[in-house]
Parts: sequence; C-alpha cells; structure tokens
Amino acid sequence: MSKRTTILGLTAAIFLVSIMTGACGDSDGWTTIKPQGTSTTFELPEPVEHPEREGYSMYQSTTGMDSKNNKIQIGIWQRKDNLKEIIPPGTADADALELFETHCLDGLRANLAGQNLPFHLEFVKDLGVEKGLGQQYRMNSGDEFSINQFYLNPDVLIWVKIDNSDESNPRVKRFLDSIEP
Repeated sequence: MSKRTTILGLTAAIFLVSIMTGACGDSDGWTTIKPQGTSTTFELPEPVEHPEREGYSMYQSTTGMDSKNNKIQIGIWQRKDNLKEIIPPGTADADALELFETHCLDGLRANLAGQNLPFHLEFVKDLGVEKGLGQQYRMNSGDEFSINQFYLNPDVLIWVKIDNSDESNPRVKRFLDSIEP
C-alpha cells in the first residue's frame, strides 16, 4: 500500500468519525437538537428526555441542575393548523404570541391554584428574535420560580420553561444562548 493511499484512508476515517460524533452529540456532554420540519435549533445537556406529547414536541434535561425540582424544558408547536382552537387563522403575530402565552401560562396558573399555592407573574423583557417575536416572564410561587420564554416565528411557537434556575447557572445560560427559534 502506498503512502498516499494510507494518508487518504486515514483522512477518510477521521472525517467519518467526526461526522458520526457530531450526529450523536458533542464530546462536552451537550447535544444539538433540530426538531423535524422546523428551522429551530438548540442545545441541551445530555441525557435529553423526549417524552411523548400530543400536538407538540417536548425536550427536557435535568443534568447539572441543583435539585430534582430544577429542570430545563422546551416545547415546540408547528404553526400549521395545529393551534386553531387557540389562535384563529389570520391572527397578527403579536396577537398570536399573546394568545399562545396566555394559553400556556393559564395552565401553570390553574396547576398552582389547584394546589392552593399563591403565585405572582411578571413580564421581564422582549427577546430579540430575527424572524419573529419573543418575550420572557417570571412566575414566582413561594420559594420556587420558573423562567418562561415564548417565541413565535413563521414555522413554530416555542415555550421554554426553566424551573428554579436562571441565567446565573452556566448550563441554563448556554441553553438559552443556543436557542435559534
């Protein structure tokens, strides 16, 4: 076997291993996720759970969080006819985002009220989104809280919920910085 053939074979093997590694996740314990049928991408620390949900995709991780009550979750709804009962066709984007936020947050409110837990919801900020809209809220209930981010773009509606942690946690910061709605 010639030296050139050996070098070409070695180069091909290295290339193949690098492709396989990228598809399975990075060596730093994070994986990049691109839900099928969307242009959305984000990173989560491994292992990533992908529980079955009707009408949307859910991804979550508790890796590296301080306790069992700390969790990173992201739900992704396709906009195609999937949410007509919440958002009537032809609704302007700003109104659609508000209707989606209300729908999601009403579920949290009902859950807390059902447990007789007091809660306070506050708007935090608008989020910079290149092709859409985004907003962040914080919900406090006793000693616990959640950060809730909502995104809307032409393809999807996204709800990010982080329980009992925020951007001061490097894992949460990396996750939030990785979101490309």
